[in-house]
Amino acid sequence: MIKINTISSYILSVILKNTTCNEIERLKVKLGIDILLLNIPKILILYIISAYLGMLQYTIIISIVFGVLRSTSFGTHANSSIKCFFVTAFIYIGEVYIANLFIFTRFSYLLLLIFMAIFFYKYAPADTEKHPLLNAKLRKKLKLKTIFILLILLIIGLITNSFYFRSLIILATLSQLILILPLTYKLLNRRYNNYANYNI
Repeated sequence: MIKINTISSYILSVILKNTTCNEIERLKVKLGIDILLLNIPKILILYIISAYLGMLQYTIIISIVFGVLRSTSFGTHANSSIKCFFVTAFIYIGEVYIANLFIFTRFSYLLLLIFMAIFFYKYAPADTEKHPLLNAKLRKKLKLKTIFILLILLIIGLITNSFYFRSLIILATLSQLILILPLTYKLLNRRYNNYANYNI
């Protein structure tokens, strides 16, 4: 059986072929590849489950909103693969059911998303101990990208006539917001603003 480390090392060699980078940059790229390879099977399993339950399209909507926001605002991670799976399952599948409990008018959707955007602007991006965001320009760029994504989601939510679709967006956005809050880091005993611990 081929190990993930073997696959990621091969992919890394292909990506960095004819590219000059230092050891830290190389390790960061490899970490990203490792995370991707570890998460693909989990996501496929959850998609198969949601397809069996007849709600694949809604799971895809939540996963896209959550994933796009997470790609720019980052946030804390579960400390084990199994915990990560169950948290992701709750977001991707559990929230599809929870969304039925809420009805968001355009006005309430607008207020909630603006309210959450304030927190995203204040706390995004939230780094981790394994992946500190040392570059101040990069942090600012990621923050602006996060706000831009929220603006797009705001427009989409105001255009659609579907209350359920708005609920899916709100819940996915809220889930990602929770993962970047200092309180969440504190409750999970994780260090916040890890970049501040480096002298650069």
